[in-house]
Amino acid sequence: MIPKIYKSVAPQSVQKVVDMWRQDRFLKNIRINILKYFDENNSLSGNSEISKVLSFLRKNPLHMFPYDFIYKYKSENVNIFKDPSTELNYVRLGNKKLFYPMAWSSENIKYAHSFSCIEQDKGSPHCYQDESITYGHNDIVVDAGTAEGNFSLEIVEKVKKVYLFECSDVWQKPLKKTFEPWGDKVEIIPLKLSSIEDLSSTTLDRFFENKEPPTILKIDVDGGEKSLLEGAKNLLKNLDYLRIALCIYHKKNDESEFTNLLQNLKFTVKTSQGYMIFYLDEPLEEPYLRRALLFASKG
Repeated sequence: MIPKIYKSVAPQSVQKVVDMWRQDRFLKNIRINILKYFDENNSLSGNSEISKVLSFLRKNPLHMFPYDFIYKYKSENVNIFKDPSTELNYVRLGNKKLFYPMAWSSENIKYAHSFSCIEQDKGSPHCYQDESITYGHNDIVVDAGTAEGNFSLEIVEKVKKVYLFECSDVWQKPLKKTFEPWGDKVEIIPLKLSSIEDLSSTTLDRFFENKEPPTILKIDVDGGEKSLLEGAKNLLKNLDYLRIALCIYHKKNDESEFTNLLQNLKFTVKTSQGYMIFYLDEPLEEPYLRRALLFASKG
């Protein structure tokens, strides 16, 4: 009760100061190190995008997405519903139902959903939607690293086919329920996409050997992006038309490495706007800030 009263009464500026004081020491130190690094490198801090991040960090506790839009999303405002036929909990994404694992508590669901909304806000550097990628009735989409499926749920009615690659057992039942209304165009594949084939993994090249090829790839596989691309080298080389949204923040050199790879394969490449602070990569090294996504197109 007291935390709820505090959040409803205390001004947000006061809450920010308190949150900075209370934040875990590990995160406090990262915030301090980032500010110190750019204060000592004035030529870098003059970049307008970097200046925006530094301005946020001077007034707010560290966040993976260092922008004011994060405050639009509060976990306590997430409404949770229960499906009587499966006992699974869900939230509403527009007029659609997005289901979560049965073992997850309400608090876990609220936090996870509010974080995914932050991640996919139009102002987020991690938003998969970009003007270079449009979704039409002839598109065949690969969602590599589906998790709860929020990305595919937004575009499923616009496209011809969606392949959901999610290797975690915990998401299989929720995904099946979420995409039940579109069973004719959605296929859930409980395998990891990589450069090898075994009982738990496959490659994009092998998967599409005898299928109509994909036109759009969304790739977010927790650091396995390089292996996935190696297993898709024939598709990347031979397809005349392809659009890619590729995560590049999991490892320090992903941006440069994947940019060179795709440009050599005749893709036009650009990064998303803004930066992430991916503090889950320990130790987070200078210059600390990373681009989140690479958008690549060919044809």
